[in-house]
Amino acid sequence: MFYSFHTMVILASLFIAVFALFLFFTLKGKIEQLKWLLIIGLPMFFLGILAQETGWAVAEVGRQPWAIQDMLPVSIARTNLDTGTVATTFFMFVVLFTVLLIAEVKIMITQIKKGPEEVK
Repeated sequence: MFYSFHTMVILASLFIAVFALFLFFTLKGKIEQLKWLLIIGLPMFFLGILAQETGWAVAEVGRQPWAIQDMLPVSIARTNLDTGTVATTFFMFVVLFTVLLIAEVKIMITQIKKGPEEVK
């Protein structure tokens, strides 16, 4: 719990700093010339997933001691959803994100076929 929270906070601070660098150099019009900054930005996607997972661990594991030590009744700590509702929601998200993935791939293929715009 301790390490999950601190990892999440450190990554959030890192994201803010990297975003500030990107914003600064984009506004100056020099982002394309700074290959080192673009390389730093690449792993931010994966670090974002790590920050999300550590945040989830903090949220879920953090409330368990309250229920275990009889400070919070288990009936309140647990969800009232049945398995059918959870399964339905899961498959709705699967369908939605599959449709969005197909749309994104089609858009990217269309843009790749068009090629880059001519700079005048």
